[in-house]
Amino acid sequence: MGLAARRCHHRRGAGGKRGSLILRAEPSRDPPPSESRADRLGKLTGQHYPGWMKIGTGCAVEIEYELKVKGGDVVESSARSGPLRYVHGEGKMLPGLEKRLEGLSPGDENKGDIPAAEAFGTEDTLPIKEMPKNAFPAGAKVKIGAVFGAKDPATGAPVEFKVISIDGERANVRFLHPLVGRDIEFKVKVLSVRDPKSPAKPPPPPGVVELDLDEVQEG
Repeated sequence: MGLAARRCHHRRGAGGKRGSLILRAEPSRDPPPSESRADRLGKLTGQHYPGWMKIGTGCAVEIEYELKVKGGDVVESSARSGPLRYVHGEGKMLPGLEKRLEGLSPGDENKGDIPAAEAFGTEDTLPIKEMPKNAFPAGAKVKIGAVFGAKDPATGAPVEFKVISIDGERANVRFLHPLVGRDIEFKVKVLSVRDPKSPAKPPPPPGVVELDLDEVQEG
């Protein structure tokens, strides 16, 4: 048994021209147990309402989120900076968070823990840079394992680096992220998922299907 139409009316465009047909429908009384209501409506509306898409590579995604050190303080949240928009699979998200968003749809929520290796990394994964020893503060004891602080010349943000090897008058240092080695707790809610090439358009209310009359063909 499919969707049973309960009410319909035409939506008119500019100048009163008939544009599309709105069907208000109810789910089948006996849907397959493995198929959700969102999945059934998504099959009908996916082409017209990208909001029914599931998160996958190449999707433009908008989420509300909160990240915090496990058992500690909030690090980042949409409550502070607003919803986050990104393109899934471009590598601009924490790998562990991006993996846990895969397959979610608008309205879905998820929470849990991200191990350090999938969050801000472990120390052995961080970048290394070679520095002359005379770049260190005068009188500083430059030795393996010593940690120094400085400022990022581009942003002025504080950074730390650790000496990992010394070769004559030069030292190799590893820049340390403040959250390196820390497990992260996350909470997310998916606001929208769409093809980045398509204009943003909100999904219809639950139970409403819009049909483009130009595409309707006689069965």
